[in-house]
Amino acid sequence: MWTDSQLRILINERKIENDSFHELSCNMKSNFWKGLASKINMEFGTVYSGRQCKEKFNGLVRAYKVYKNYFTSLTTLVY
Repeated sequence: MWTDSQLRILINERKIENDSFHELSCNMKSNFWKGLASKINMEFGTVYSGRQCKEKFNGLVRAYKVYKNYFTSLTTLVY
C-alpha cells in the first residue's frame, strides 16, 4: 500500500520532469519509471517496480480527471 510520503515523491518527481518526460522515447520512459521506483525503494525499503510506479501515477491522473469532471458537473447544476 502506498503511503502519502511515497505518493508525494512519485507525484513531485514526475511533475519536476514533466517537460523532459514528454520528450523521452518509450524505452527511456521505462528507465525513468525504474529510476523513480529505485529512489522510492531506497528511501522507504519497499520493492516497487517501475511498472507499478507508472501504473500508480496513471491511476492517480485518471482518478483526478474523474473527480474533476464530477465536481464540475455538480457546480454547473447548482448554479
